[in-house]
Amino acid sequence: MKYPTNSSILEPKPRLGWVVGKDWEIAAIPMGTGKKYMVVYDNCKMKVCRNKQSAENFITKLKKRKSK
Repeated sequence: MKYPTNSSILEPKPRLGWVVGKDWEIAAIPMGTGKKYMVVYDNCKMKVCRNKQSAENFITKLKKRKSK
């Protein structure tokens, strides 16, 4: 009897976050193994986004709001 193998557990694919702003005050940090990203502004958790595109959209809105 053959047992199923799950070799993807042993070879994780890390996701990278990113930092934006003139003083690097806004960051998007990947959460766990899912697709979620946490947006952090000035050491405060602002929002948990469902995917990378949602995090990018929230960051652009946040940058426009903070520049006023």
